[in-house]
Amino acid sequence: MATLEEELLPILDNVSSYSGDAFYKLVKDYVGIVVGEILEIQCIKNIRILLRIPDVFSFFQMNSKDIISLKQRACIIDDDMSYVIRAGIRSNIEQFIELLKQFHESKSNNSNFPSQTTTSTAIKQSGQCICHKLNMNQENEGFQSKSFINIFIRNILNNMERPSNNYHFDPMVSKFASALSILSGHNAYEFIRLNLPGALPSVTILRNYNQTISLPLHECECRFDSLKSYLDSIDSNYVFVSEDCTSVISSISYDSVNDCFIGFSSRLSNGLRSINQFRTNSYSELEQWFEDFDKSKLINAHLVEPLLTKTSSLVHSRPYIVSAYGTNNKVNSIEIFRKWIHMYNACKSKKINVVGFSSDCDPRYLKAMRSSLRIEQNLSQVEKDNCFITKAAWISSEINIHCLTSIIILVSSGYLPAYALNVHLFSSQPCEATFRSARSLSGTFSSITNFSVFEFMNKIEKISILNKIKSTEESSNATCSIKFPVHHKNRRNESLTPTNNQNSPPITTADIEKRILKAYKKAESIMNELKLTETLKRNELNDIKKLSSFIFQELSERLIVDYSFVNDDDVEQNSDDEASDANDNTSECSDADYESNEMFFDNDNQNIHNVITSKETFQGMKIYEHVDPSKMHNYFTTLINNKKIYS
Repeated sequence: MATLEEELLPILDNVSSYSGDAFYKLVKDYVGIVVGEILEIQCIKNIRILLRIPDVFSFFQMNSKDIISLKQRACIIDDDMSYVIRAGIRSNIEQFIELLKQFHESKSNNSNFPSQTTTSTAIKQSGQCICHKLNMNQENEGFQSKSFINIFIRNILNNMERPSNNYHFDPMVSKFASALSILSGHNAYEFIRLNLPGALPSVTILRNYNQTISLPLHECECRFDSLKSYLDSIDSNYVFVSEDCTSVISSISYDSVNDCFIGFSSRLSNGLRSINQFRTNSYSELEQWFEDFDKSKLINAHLVEPLLTKTSSLVHSRPYIVSAYGTNNKVNSIEIFRKWIHMYNACKSKKINVVGFSSDCDPRYLKAMRSSLRIEQNLSQVEKDNCFITKAAWISSEINIHCLTSIIILVSSGYLPAYALNVHLFSSQPCEATFRSARSLSGTFSSITNFSVFEFMNKIEKISILNKIKSTEESSNATCSIKFPVHHKNRRNESLTPTNNQNSPPITTADIEKRILKAYKKAESIMNELKLTETLKRNELNDIKKLSSFIFQELSERLIVDYSFVNDDDVEQNSDDEASDANDNTSECSDADYESNEMFFDNDNQNIHNVITSKETFQGMKIYEHVDPSKMHNYFTTLINNKKIYS
């Protein structure tokens, strides 16, 4: 059992700063409640006063009614009112005063008085809040005792009593170490661990811990079982699914864990990639694969964005990586649609409700979405061509309007919960964020930010662990949780979010009509303030078709060219040949548009576009009226104000 000296040694350096209630509480906690009351009733409120009092028990000689109760507890009183101080109380206070005197004298003489280095034997009551022992602000006692720092410091002090090969770590410390290792990198983590012995687990222990909280993702594998476990842990069963791809380094690597080669673009079967297709023990077969299969130029990832009922979930993205694989991007809309159907059915079998799918503006994905939504062609292609917005923007708006309207109807009918309307989570941005995270996981001594398919699959495991820790900590009701940085805009949005979306009234058709009418009136008021309505009427452009044609014509004269034309037939015919270029999604244009825009690529084309402008100089571009005829083919030719210009 620890002595009074052993208990007080860790805090003696800070005792001199205690005064008033803090000093009385310290004495009551470590010396005794009665001793604390003896000092308090005499207003001995700090060490300086205590060391100047010759006898702290002398006031018991008085027979005042104010001290009768305290005197009975501190003394043994005879019938003639004589008294004797109880031996235990006298011993405690004398030992306390003697210890303070020794410490004060040793500090004055700079002697080697035992200091905080002996805390390994002094701190035994690890269950108590370490905040008290470290003299943290007493007003924040309730907060500090519930913060992660209490667990962290207590774990360090406990490990100081153990040999270095027998350190134990609290689960919260292991979770913190895992997140720190992923965010900071191996070198930074080792630097911190080596300089704070007993604070963080070794890399080997940390690797074993990571294996217990995450399953590695294999190429082409769909982790629906682990997805279900993840959603159960954060109390969610409604999700958005997103898909996107990014360029990678084309290389073939050997995966020793799964005994297969990674980096080839595997075959498609009903829209799905084959798992572990490239396994062989034959060198000749490997050579044949290099001739028969393309190397993956892109990595395709499927992520699930869970929808939670809790307030904090409404502003943060917590995606889960379901599948990832290398691809040459040779796929058509039918195969994409089959892949989505498979994912929908697999989620449904796990009682996971998919609200919708999202991707970028790749023409094949747009066609698959239009087919799945069964959008009717209510306008001819000629009418759409005359609109001033691009074809990709038109189709994206059309798809989003139909999809969001369907979600609103399902919510108002009670088939979906109200929090399914958090459409800001309904995008392919989680995929983009995952790709950025993978590139940022490069070490501090590495200048390579891109990765191969094999390297990306290894990074996915770290990203999955980090996402899981963030989700479980933010959705946990535990008193001690790990905090992660949050963008100031998200903090502001979170503070403005309603506390309970489940209790919000359901959306009705009348509500939708009111919102549309309100938006219309707002737009009308803005136009009236700018006098646009009068101008349109005066120029007979108050009809939407006339206005669209007019704007299209005006923009066309300013050399605005639409390269995003989507021709469904050409997309299906040319996707295998043209989509292999990772940076060229505009190759899905129709032959008609290509011919009309060919003027910008072919110097021999005689139909040169004329630009009417008042500008005489063009920033960032050198233009010439006359060039050497022998070098004329090295320049682009155009007409500016009916004058032939070379650039």
